[in-house]
Amino acid sequence: MKKCSFCAEEIKDAATKCKHCKSDLSINAKSDTASIEKCPFCKEQIQLNSLKCKHCGGNIAKIKKQALVAPVAFGCLLVIILFFLIILFSSDSNNNDSLEEFRKARDEAQKNEANAQHLKDLMDTTKQLQDQGYEIKVK
Repeated sequence: MKKCSFCAEEIKDAATKCKHCKSDLSINAKSDTASIEKCPFCKEQIQLNSLKCKHCGGNIAKIKKQALVAPVAFGCLLVIILFFLIILFSSDSNNNDSLEEFRKARDEAQKNEANAQHLKDLMDTTKQLQDQGYEIKVK
């Protein structure tokens, strides 16, 4: 019997794959630095595709599975948002009518604002003239 070089569990001398951590024992991880990563729990070096840390026993497979769920969920959310945007902007005739109504309302509001400013200016001028002693008569 020997110890697995990845999870430190006892395995048979002839084993090529660890029955505990499922690590491939035919790869010499100590000489091949490209197949080494750090454990997300204890930050010790472990084999790249280990499912269990030999130092702390952390379940790396669960972490890797969770890391795959987030991008898939984000992709689904993005597809749903794009779908609703396509529906929202696909009815051009309704949008054109609404846009024209918006422009008319905006122009009317700008005219009303200009008229209100003009009326305010007239009132200010009238007040100044009255302060100077002029008598103002409205017809």
